[in-house]
Amino acid sequence: EKEMDGLLFFTDFEKCEKVRWEKFFKCNDLGKDLPPVIKAYRDWEASDESKQCCEWKEEDRPVFQDKQTEVPAPFFLKDFLLANSEKLAAGEAVPLLGNDHPDKEFQVMVVGGKSQQKGQISEFETWLYQVKGTANVAVQSGTLALLEGCCCIIEPGTSFDVSRDSGSIGLLLRQESGKHGKD
Repeated sequence: EKEMDGLLFFTDFEKCEKVRWEKFFKCNDLGKDLPPVIKAYRDWEASDESKQCCEWKEEDRPVFQDKQTEVPAPFFLKDFLLANSEKLAAGEAVPLLGNDHPDKEFQVMVVGGKSQQKGQISEFETWLYQVKGTANVAVQSGTLALLEGCCCIIEPGTSFDVSRDSGSIGLLLRQESGKHGKD
């Protein structure tokens, strides 16, 4: 309930040292709560105010940026899929970020097929993205064929089943309750 999110634009995205614009907000529904913040940025960007230098004092922020945690280097999803191809072909679910990743707030799984994941439910939204092939996502109201390159969101508290075709690969992302930041 006290948690806030922030959208920050930096003057140099390579270094991320000086903030160009920022806004903090409560985000309970990404689809509803983020668009007004993006609009506020676009309005600011189009205004004369954007041409002036802004100072954003750390002590005035409702959220403090973690500048201590070492973020792992980025990697290519294609390389990850290749390195885990046998497990994925066997229908296994493989954690994308690994246990040593500092962010424990989200669970990100790469799931291969042929496989089924039945009776899944989360207190938060679950995002499904189909990387390769097809998966069928079933909820009480019906079944969706999730085609390659498509995604869907399962609402919090909704039970769902996923059936993946042979050779298919999908991503599952969900927030983990009470696991903010490091353990």
